[in-house]
Amino acid sequence: LCWRGTNDTVVAMSDVDGEPPLKPPPVRPSRSLLLARCLCWRGNAASAGDTSGAVAERPAAPPVKSFWAKVAQMQYAPRELFIIFSIKLAESTSYFAFSYIYASYLSDEFGYTDIEAGILYALYGVLCSVFGLLAGPAIDALSLRSALLLGTVPSFAARLRLGPT
Repeated sequence: LCWRGTNDTVVAMSDVDGEPPLKPPPVRPSRSLLLARCLCWRGNAASAGDTSGAVAERPAAPPVKSFWAKVAQMQYAPRELFIIFSIKLAESTSYFAFSYIYASYLSDEFGYTDIEAGILYALYGVLCSVFGLLAGPAIDALSLRSALLLGTVPSFAARLRLGPT
């Protein structure tokens, strides 16, 4: 006994003993059928034999949790998640604070024109992106703790040094 499928159809062929063919395996629905099911949900009205084409109402969505309810769920998260979020908050704050004052700092302290300071700021942004792409494989090879320490400690030290200036 063998099964032959062509274009989403399955045909059973009986063996030489004349036994009836087995039940064919279930046919996987096509992508267009799946898309139609997603776009036009037909509930009880269509399944109850209603041929008018009426679309049943969707069931009510579960209630949306408030922001504070979602924050309250964070108490069940692992401690490392808080460490990563804290590092991300500190890094983002320092990056955007530096980006906000970088061009005016170069103009006021070093006498660069606005165009020269803008070019240096653009170069800084490009180098951040290039360094991030090049360092990615090296960071992936390290453990999570080593990667966080290798990125956070030098960044913190450099920004601490730049603070008094």
